[in-house]
Amino acid sequence: MRKDKILLYSIYLMGIISLMIFIVTKSETLMDIATAGMFSDGDLYRFAKIYSFKTNLPPQECKDDNPTDIDPDTSSIIVIGDSFMETCRGHKRFPVQISERLAKPICSVYAGWTPEYFDPVYYCWKNHLDREKKRIVLLERVERYILSSYGTEQDEDTASFQDNENTSTENVWSVQKRRWFTEAEKNYEVFLTSSDYTTPLIELWNTFRFTALKQISSETPVYSLNPPFLFEAEEVSRDEVTSFYYHHTDSLIAQIADNIAVQRDTLLANYNAELVFMPVPNPYTLYHAFINNDSYDDYLPRLCAELEKRGVRTIQLYQKFREAENILYFPTDTHWNAEGAKIAVDQAVSVVSQISIP
Repeated sequence: MRKDKILLYSIYLMGIISLMIFIVTKSETLMDIATAGMFSDGDLYRFAKIYSFKTNLPPQECKDDNPTDIDPDTSSIIVIGDSFMETCRGHKRFPVQISERLAKPICSVYAGWTPEYFDPVYYCWKNHLDREKKRIVLLERVERYILSSYGTEQDEDTASFQDNENTSTENVWSVQKRRWFTEAEKNYEVFLTSSDYTTPLIELWNTFRFTALKQISSETPVYSLNPPFLFEAEEVSRDEVTSFYYHHTDSLIAQIADNIAVQRDTLLANYNAELVFMPVPNPYTLYHAFINNDSYDDYLPRLCAELEKRGVRTIQLYQKFREAENILYFPTDTHWNAEGAKIAVDQAVSVVSQISIP
């Protein structure tokens, strides 16, 4: 009889736990609470969760100085970029530092939520920016996504922008459909592997697997133990266009430069805005020597050279980062640390300050 009760109570308990997981994964607010610490040890550690790579990362220092609150139409400088513009571990956001150094208000646009904004012409059209006000658009893109963003010719015609608006609008039903059906499995996976409640158990299991069997997450298949450093799959897979090993032909680089130059010309003609392009090196591009001596095809230096030939101003970080004595990226995170951010800010200020703006 006692065994029957234990079994019955166990079934009840599992049912309650399952119901709680179901409810939490259907609510964005509850999921945010449950996974609040998901990125605390780095956006790559959330995949690996192995004690050998766990390092103390500085806290976020974003505070309340959010440049996204600034009206883009009144800003002299608009910074459009990915998460490198948002990261603030041990340092202020890149746009905030630029604003302080140049003593000018800067509007920062995180294009990650709206990928179309990596076309700055579309951003200006979408936000009805003043076509007469002289301004600078600083466009940042991390190395691994440059090809996907600018490898194909883009239509800068207003009609194409309107077509995009008509097809990209997401209604309330489509949001709920994603959460309850099309992405339901993904939500369960995130909760079970990355919630604050399950992470300690996952760390124990993953550490055992790594120590005993040398198994590690497929999201971080390449790593260094001395020094401890994780690299994400996108940068090391030889079959991906995001990879260090992808062959960037001269014609491909010329095509990318041509497409960015078209955006520069259209911005200047339609919105009196000067484009400045800042490609950010991948961590593996800079630090693969921890693991091997594989040669780099100089993708970023070659691209910057092609852009400069076309009159597009560039902020060239690769060589400066290579010359740095210290490591400029976090070992378990894909983003730069305070020293890396400082070098990027120094280089950006040097280029932007050469352009006359009111």
